[in-house]
Amino acid sequence: MTIENLLEMKSGFDCEEWNGSKDCEDDMQTRQDWIKFCLDLPLKNKPGTQWDYTSINAMLLGGIIAHASQMTVSDFADRYLFKPLGITKYKWTKDSMGHETTAGSFYISSGDLNKIGQLVLNDGIFNGKRLVSKKWIKVMTKKRHKIEDFSNVKISKNSAAIPQPTYYAYTWYNEEVKTENFMYNIVFASGNGGQYIMVVRELNLVVSFNGNSYNSSKSKLPFDIMIKYILPFFDQK
Repeated sequence: MTIENLLEMKSGFDCEEWNGSKDCEDDMQTRQDWIKFCLDLPLKNKPGTQWDYTSINAMLLGGIIAHASQMTVSDFADRYLFKPLGITKYKWTKDSMGHETTAGSFYISSGDLNKIGQLVLNDGIFNGKRLVSKKWIKVMTKKRHKIEDFSNVKISKNSAAIPQPTYYAYTWYNEEVKTENFMYNIVFASGNGGQYIMVVRELNLVVSFNGNSYNSSKSKLPFDIMIKYILPFFDQK
């Protein structure tokens, strides 16, 4: 199993949250050591062969960062990302061993989410300083896996849009928003409940949302808002 397998949700673990068939995250949260729980999980598929969304992969990525850097995930993020972005107010959820969850349950304002979006839009530069390589931003957001029979726009029930497929990248997503009047590709990060960082490169635009519609189709409301109000306002065609 490689780090890339974890990034693209092809680890092979016997876990699957997208269709809710085997949510290992719920079991993980009942244990004291979340990293150990993840490492002890059995495999269902050969790594690199099957796309199955699971928070386990993101949790292990955090463990790899901590092990490689000899820092806690929160200290690493604070030094190399949050402080340079001017982000000071946020909250990590941790297990009994002090491992931060990198799979979710992270609290931050939509304004600070927008700073992360600006970093992606500007190819790794924020306020004139390079924080992330341009090459990694490109690799991280590239379409890699078409999620079959899934469209955020379709679930949002926006009547003006023609649903397009959602693609997974390295923990980020891509989806085209298409209507009779315009079409734009949105690169976005997504969290349960309606948390989004949306980057529209053609419009030099970043829009972020916070929500509380957990495990509900209402969490896709931001796509409806983008199509009805935000994209038409900025559309120059």
